[in-house]
Amino acid sequence: SFIVSFFIFVISTFFLVLDYENMKNSFLRLTQKKTYQKFVYIKNGVLKSLFIYLKCQFILIFVSFLMLWAGFWILHIEPSSLYALAISLLDTLPFIGIGIVLIPMIILLLMQSSYMKAIYILCLYLIINMVRSFLEPHILNKETKIPSFLLLLSMVIHVKFFGIAGVFLSPIHLSFLYEYLNTVDDLV
Repeated sequence: SFIVSFFIFVISTFFLVLDYENMKNSFLRLTQKKTYQKFVYIKNGVLKSLFIYLKCQFILIFVSFLMLWAGFWILHIEPSSLYALAISLLDTLPFIGIGIVLIPMIILLLMQSSYMKAIYILCLYLIINMVRSFLEPHILNKETKIPSFLLLLSMVIHVKFFGIAGVFLSPIHLSFLYEYLNTVDDLV
């Protein structure tokens, strides 16, 4: 089912790219100039918000990488930079994040009787989660001007309806809605 859906998605995208100019011109002929201006304004706002969200994620991945690299280097877990990079990329996964690797690593270290190393990894995991929880809303709020309560509420609703993909869709949909509501006030 997934393979068939993915295949149809790829083919549809290909045909969309081929017919994009014709579809755009037909759409422009059907719409009024003011409506077209609203769409362009909203599209630009959504793309700006998406860029800001991706920039925020890259900053958080970089911060996680630095903290993981320093922790692994201090604990003599080699190759520390490679492990830190791989684990920090998992930091983008919502709710799971770096815990998907670090928690089993802690359990494995406990089973090997490396109690101090396990405690240090646990502290590293908690510190990274606290830093991420503190930085993410501040970076997003500062850049997008969307209140953090709305970001959190949107994420919860999207996870309920779309599952794990909802976390990635949430900022896109919320920025679209937020830009649309701001545009209606500005262009009316």
